[in-house]
Amino acid sequence: MSGLDRALAQFGRVEKTLFLLNSVGDEAFWQRILRQINRGEPWHGVGWAVFHKRKGELRQMLRTLIRGC
Repeated sequence: MSGLDRALAQFGRVEKTLFLLNSVGDEAFWQRILRQINRGEPWHGVGWAVFHKRKGELRQMLRTLIRGC
């Protein structure tokens, strides 16, 4: 990793830290974040239900397809 790479990585860490410090007390910001998280959770549950309902058959089918390539 070159000096420029390290400097850019460090700059990214500083930016992330400043963002978190500025947003820590912002209740409206965290409400928006939680709203976005809650929108995605049902899709995760659907995928989990489909996989477990089929008892892993979907995973086995994908493995078979991958081996055939």
